[in-house]
Amino acid sequence: MPGSIETVSEHLKKRLPVHFPFFIAHSRITNGTVTVLVSHHWQVEWPASITAWSTLLEVRLADTFTLS
Repeated sequence: MPGSIETVSEHLKKRLPVHFPFFIAHSRITNGTVTVLVSHHWQVEWPASITAWSTLLEVRLADTFTLS
């Protein structure tokens, strides 16, 4: 994400590719848009209207997370 404290308020489109090279059932919690590229490889995109302080991505083991 940002390289210095001055850039955290910039509004830039952000994309983060994530790849798990081994099988682990997981759940994603994010305020971005998730695109599955291939099995265990996906990316999250945030719009330009979001700042670096506002991005959210949490990856948890599937058996430690349930939706209520």
